[in-house]
Amino acid sequence: MPIERQRVSLCRFLRTLAEEKQISVSELAERTGISVAELQSMLNGDHSPTVDQLITVANELDMQLTFQQSISFAHRKAANQVK
Repeated sequence: MPIERQRVSLCRFLRTLAEEKQISVSELAERTGISVAELQSMLNGDHSPTVDQLITVANELDMQLTFQQSISFAHRKAANQVK
């Protein structure tokens, strides 16, 4: 799935979660410190949130984000050399 579709899906899921918890965009903006306009754009999937914004919104919605990535053998070997 293209990255843009994944971002839009995630942002719209956050909007749905906020609606289910009966948290308005205005209230979520106040809790997160993100402007209403920016948050509205983000939750519509029109704006790419920063990682910090994404984590902040998820935390306010009691949603835990997990990140998973497959690392090829070559990358693991390079990462071990950095230590």
